[in-house]
Amino acid sequence: MLWQRCDLCGKLKMKFEYGEGDVMPVRINVVRGDITVFEADAIVNSANRSLHKGSGLCKAIYEKAGEAELTTALQGYGELAVGAAIITSGFKLKAKHIIHTVTPKYLPIKEKNPCLLAQCYVSILNLAIQNKLESMAIPCLGVGHHMWPLELAAGIALDTILWNRVKLASMENLSIVCFTNEQYDMYSQYLQKDR
Repeated sequence: MLWQRCDLCGKLKMKFEYGEGDVMPVRINVVRGDITVFEADAIVNSANRSLHKGSGLCKAIYEKAGEAELTTALQGYGELAVGAAIITSGFKLKAKHIIHTVTPKYLPIKEKNPCLLAQCYVSILNLAIQNKLESMAIPCLGVGHHMWPLELAAGIALDTILWNRVKLASMENLSIVCFTNEQYDMYSQYLQKDR
């Protein structure tokens, strides 16, 4: 184990080194599809701070999971900070759980911080560890109406996931689910480059 300075925020963080023949605990893949129909222990929702039904992916997850059930499950949480995450049942989805995280917007200066987007992934992975999830599907956070540049968002996502990969001992499969071909190409290229 070594210490390395974070490219995003400059803080010192632990870096794990793997020797030849070491077994990596989780398989990471990039797929193109609809995350709302994914069969996994959990899928991830890009939620708003109030955890109400939003637009885009958030709206689709609410509608397919069951709006009344999900609204009731989220009522007691109040506002969630940017980068934080919580877990609920998947209700009517094929996924057993939904992890809700508040993604930062790229345009407002106070939220335009790569570490906030990275924190979304760290929060998601921490919940996966705590709940001993074996499979999870994560969308391309921030690239929709939050307007993060695709290449930057892909780099933050995969760097953070790969950085924390060793901690995911119980997980067998982690999928990055891309909604467009452009997302799929970018995340696939970045994953191949980082391996």
